[in-house]
Amino acid sequence: MNGLRLLGRWPRRLVATLALVSIAAAAVPVARAEQASADRPMLTARMSRWQGDPAKKRKGPPGFDIQFRLVGARFDGTFGVEGVPQSVPAGEPFDAQIKLTNIGGKNIKLSSVTVTGAEGVLPTDLLAKKVDPKSSATVATFKVPPQSSAGSSFQILVVLSNGDKHTATLTFSKAS
Repeated sequence: MNGLRLLGRWPRRLVATLALVSIAAAAVPVARAEQASADRPMLTARMSRWQGDPAKKRKGPPGFDIQFRLVGARFDGTFGVEGVPQSVPAGEPFDAQIKLTNIGGKNIKLSSVTVTGAEGVLPTDLLAKKVDPKSSATVATFKVPPQSSAGSSFQILVVLSNGDKHTATLTFSKAS
C-alpha cells in the first residue's frame, strides 16, 4: 500500500517536471528569434502615391501643348497596400494585400494586377475582379520575398477593365 502511494506521487512529479521543461524549451526559440532579428539590419518600407494613366487621353484647349489627364472622371476609388510593416528585418518575407475602396456609384472592374521587382514578376493572386459601389475589398495578394540589407523596389500595376492603369512603387531602404 505504501508503494502505491509513492507511485501515485511519481507520475505527478514527472508531469510537473515535463511541464516545466516544455515551458523552458518553448521560450528558447523565441529568444533566439528575437536575437536573430536584432542582429539583422532593419529596412524602412515606403509606398509612393498611386498614379493614374487613363486609356483615353484628352488634350487641352486649342493653343495649349498640355495634355490633361482626367482620371477622376473615370475612376472613383482609392487603392492601398496593406500588410506592409513600417520596418522590416532584412531576410524576412511577408504577405501584402492590395485593397480597393470604391467611393463612386458604379462598379469598378479589374483586369489584372502585376507586381514587378528586380528579380522579375512576383506571383500575384487576383482575389476580386469587381468592387461594388460604396464598398471596399482586397483585390489581390502577393508575397514580398526576403529583402537584402541593400533594399529593393517593387512596381505595382493595376489595370482596370476600361484600360486605365494605376501604378505605385513599394520601396525598402536602410533605416536612417
